Amino acid sequence: MLGALAWSIGGACNGTTSYQCSESSQCMSAGIAGMCQPDGWCSFPDTACPSGQRYGAFVGDALAEQCVPADGTTGEGSDDGIVTSVTTETGSSDPTGVDASSGSGDSADPVCGDGSIDPGEMCDDADAVDDDECTNACTLPRCGDAIVQADEGCDEGDQNADSGACTTSCGPATCGDGLLRDGVEECDGRDLGGADCASLGYPGLGVPTCTSDCTLEASSCAACSMMGVDCNGFVPCDDMCEGGALCLQSMPGVEGTCLPPCDDDADCSGFARTWPTACVDQYCVIDCAMTENCPAGMQCLETMLGPICVW
Repeated sequence: MLGALAWSIGGACNGTTSYQCSESSQCMSAGIAGMCQPDGWCSFPDTACPSGQRYGAFVGDALAEQCVPADGTTGEGSDDGIVTSVTTETGSSDPTGVDASSGSGDSADPVCGDGSIDPGEMCDDADAVDDDECTNACTLPRCGDAIVQADEGCDEGDQNADSGACTTSCGPATCGDGLLRDGVEECDGRDLGGADCASLGYPGLGVPTCTSDCTLEASSCAACSMMGVDCNGFVPCDDMCEGGALCLQSMPGVEGTCLPPCDDDADCSGFARTWPTACVDQYCVIDCAMTENCPAGMQCLETMLGPICVW
């Protein structure tokens, strides 16, 4: 054992019973370099000690020639060569004497990012790039993983919704995509959000339309504003209309158009919203003489009342 060898310390006098060190360069015995332990005592290599180090002969605290504990603690030497535990850097105790943090002993658990596809991993490209062909979680990219890939316009993960800012196909919501965005659009394409002419305040027939800026347009809705009268303004008819309206037909047996009764043009102003109306021979008509435009489903025809919109 090297502990029995005479040793010298730079700056110390021979014959000193004990000497504490402050750095390893002060520990030297017969030309063999030692180590200054955290407790301030010199130790030297000795394979008989589990720690590989034994305190020197001129060490105080009754530690002279004792094995330096293998757990990294100081002040309690051991000469029996038995290791009961090793305190790791994380403070856990490993009875095998192998420090799991050192990488020695059994192989470490699989780690995402080590470049090897382990059980539970779909891929592993060993890089820190999240928006490539393999994510940092070792999964393949997909719409809905909250990672915006090169072919995605957005990705809000579980928040993706066809009624939200980012759709379920990972595209940003835009007017004209046919998807109605809650609280932002009144309609989008054919999706009218459940709106109909009745919900827009026009009890007559017709279907509202959606404009290019995703707002509802009710100009195609036929409406009746005669309070207390069931009047069926400008709706299709087979033979009879309610409320004194005339069922105007091009010939018997074909679909006609209900024309509400009137005394002047003012009586017709509430029947067709923005469409031009007039009172002709005591019946309200949608006049198409100038524009030849009519609400959706109707057409401009020459009748006994002039060119008007009919079904």
